[in-house]
Amino acid sequence: MATFKDLYDHVLPSVRGVDSPLVDYHIRRVLRDFLKKTTVWRETLPLLLTAGKTDYRLTPAASGQVGGVLRVYNRATGLPLHNRDEGCVVNGVVDAGAPDQWWQVYPSLISFNRPPSESQQLDVEAYKVVTLDPADDYFPDDVYENFVEIISNGVMSALQMMPAKPWTDTTMATVNNALYKKATYALRAKIRGGGAGNHSRVQAPRFAGRR
Repeated sequence: MATFKDLYDHVLPSVRGVDSPLVDYHIRRVLRDFLKKTTVWRETLPLLLTAGKTDYRLTPAASGQVGGVLRVYNRATGLPLHNRDEGCVVNGVVDAGAPDQWWQVYPSLISFNRPPSESQQLDVEAYKVVTLDPADDYFPDDVYENFVEIISNGVMSALQMMPAKPWTDTTMATVNNALYKKATYALRAKIRGGGAGNHSRVQAPRFAGRR
């Protein structure tokens, strides 16, 4: 795993005089924003539904915390699960990546609107973000290796925009912010919107005798 200090060499030369705690604060803030918008840090979490139980905590196996859920699907078939309410259907296809009347997501928690009537195994594909714990400064090596310049642009922009500091540089802050936003939204469009195939329509599990 990479750490915040791995970003120092990319950030500090442009903001000389800033202390480490302030750099770490903005690294955490930018990383959380970047990971939430792009969903590049992902983990599939096994979820055993228990009859009568509606709320389940989503706990990643490694570092980070769940930022949101991309899809819930049946492990045996690999097919997404959704409510068959016709109001959820767009052009004959249901988007399995968003809550659709039978499950909702809260921070690190997935809640089903009706309790399942029987136990079954599901998988939850989630995206993760760095935690708010100051002692936790880990994030994936591949995120660092592939996106270090984008993240550094965001951090430099936040620091350079601070008023009346030795490192204040509003011109470069504007440039770095534009580079960060452009690259982040381009990556988001590529990952979240490009190349996704349509899923077959499947039937949601029976919850409390209803579908």
